Amino acid sequence: MNVLLTGANGFLGSNLAKALLARGDRVLAYKRETSDLRRLGDKAGEILWFHYGISHLQEPFERRERVDALIHTATCYGRRGESTAEVLDINMRVPLFLYELGQQAGVSTFLNAHTSLPLSLDAYALSKHQLLEWLLLEAGATRILHMRLESIFGPGDDPTKFNEWIMRQFLAGAESVALTPGHQNRDFIHIDDAVAACLVCLDHAASFMPNEIVDVGSGKAISIRHFAECGKLITGAATRLDFGALPYRPNELMHSQADLSRLSALGWRPKVSLEEGLKSVTAYLRNLQA
Repeated sequence: MNVLLTGANGFLGSNLAKALLARGDRVLAYKRETSDLRRLGDKAGEILWFHYGISHLQEPFERRERVDALIHTATCYGRRGESTAEVLDINMRVPLFLYELGQQAGVSTFLNAHTSLPLSLDAYALSKHQLLEWLLLEAGATRILHMRLESIFGPGDDPTKFNEWIMRQFLAGAESVALTPGHQNRDFIHIDDAVAACLVCLDHAASFMPNEIVDVGSGKAISIRHFAECGKLITGAATRLDFGALPYRPNELMHSQADLSRLSALGWRPKVSLEEGLKSVTAYLRNLQA
């Protein structure tokens, strides 16, 4: 299969690209001149790269590259000072234009990395939900499948995300960390399981309804408090967890849990437990320190 991927240097995208290459698929992807490809390691040389940006998205199609599926994993959380316009550009304009190009070229499948967060939470979540609505409007011959992703974690994640940030605090020997009360329930899924679920969606895309939303998670909801306490235990940190020092965010999501019935019917099950996943993150971060 020839797969054209956005976000191939990101956390999910890089792991997905490596998994596609490992099973013999051909990966085409976009990148900027400044893109950091370290997550891909030597696999970056096995990818056919194109320039990233609205004005360059058509390059693979102009070169008449065969594309069997499009996977959109590129995202902008707005945590690094990006403007609202930048968030909308990456999370809405790019995938919409890419979908239109794919449809014109006869691409059979478009996989969209969606979010389980409510649209009222922030600009990121709102833009992801708006993309879904636009794709409903634009839907045509190219089948769209939305993967509603829960809280992915694992080695090499973005340091600005809570799960990675707190593990780094533990291993850095932080005396204390200020946290919310921590009663928000989240569905944490290890990156290996998330990638495996994405591949199942790709391989069985024709069995889904057009514009179907498929939950991708562990199927278990645990509290942020429990996640932090498990991370502290596994790292052996002496860090004090100051629960309640921070308020909840406005419109905070208090419970999120994937319904795995759709993926389970296709034979997929999550394999990595929370404890095993946190151990893999700990080993990765300790290796970085070394």
